[in-house]
Amino acid sequence: LPTTASNIVDHYDDLLDGLIIDEVDKDEVPNLPVPALSVQTLMRTLEDREILARKVLEFATSLY
Repeated sequence: LPTTASNIVDHYDDLLDGLIIDEVDKDEVPNLPVPALSVQTLMRTLEDREILARKVLEFATSLY
């Protein structure tokens, strides 16, 4: 199977409340049946890690 966001959701459907995907795949977000956040996931610096962590936590909090 291709590793697309859609295939991931199809495979893990019963386990997902939401999905984080890389910004290069942002065009897939509107077509997903679960809430999804498209962000830069490549972490080259400490700042990148902090930004991603903050966005993931904010997204996770918004799901409940």
